[in-house]
Amino acid sequence: MLLAVADRLDGSGRLVGIDASEAMLARAAGEVRARCLRDVKLLPMDAHELDFADNSFDYVLCSFAFLAFRDKRRVLHEFTRVLANGGSVCLLDSYGWFFQHDPRWTWLEEVLRSFDAVPERESAPYGPGYLEAALKKGGFDALAMRERSCQLLFSDEQEFWRWLWSHGTRGLLEAVPRDRLKELRQALRSGLAARREADGMTHGTLRAALARGRTTHSLQSGR
Repeated sequence: MLLAVADRLDGSGRLVGIDASEAMLARAAGEVRARCLRDVKLLPMDAHELDFADNSFDYVLCSFAFLAFRDKRRVLHEFTRVLANGGSVCLLDSYGWFFQHDPRWTWLEEVLRSFDAVPERESAPYGPGYLEAALKKGGFDALAMRERSCQLLFSDEQEFWRWLWSHGTRGLLEAVPRDRLKELRQALRSGLAARREADGMTHGTLRAALARGRTTHSLQSGR
């Protein structure tokens, strides 16, 4: 998201990217250097405790992270605190796991559950309206909500395996004992091979929701 915003601003604004993962920051720094971007700062930071002054930003953008935060109310409080009067927060996230968005991937959830890698479903699982409801509860107004779907295409098992480790799904893989990862990879290889379509690819669908809210001065008073 940081790079996409940098392209839109074309050097006309100041960008600050944060992440709790040093590895992700290092990867982002490499992209920033490769694109010769200026006025971009990358900082290790926890969204629960933002090390910024009040009213520091016009926008807070959170991409595929909000649903993973342990204390969402606290995070929204921090987002509100650092936003200037009339500033906006945008939450982009994918509810549930990607393999729960498409019936063609039911097999994958079954495989992962057989390795005790998928936690039991929550009593009130996140759905398409969760982000919007969270912003309303957090006191944001002028809400806007959009949903989008994108196609997932995998040419082979190796590509799929690398992709699984590149985002939040890696947490499921890390729950599998190391001595069983080879067995899991073989099960995934078999599942993919059995579900290749006419073009030789394995297809899927990822659904994501974007919720945008605006804060006002009255929200920040007394904080």
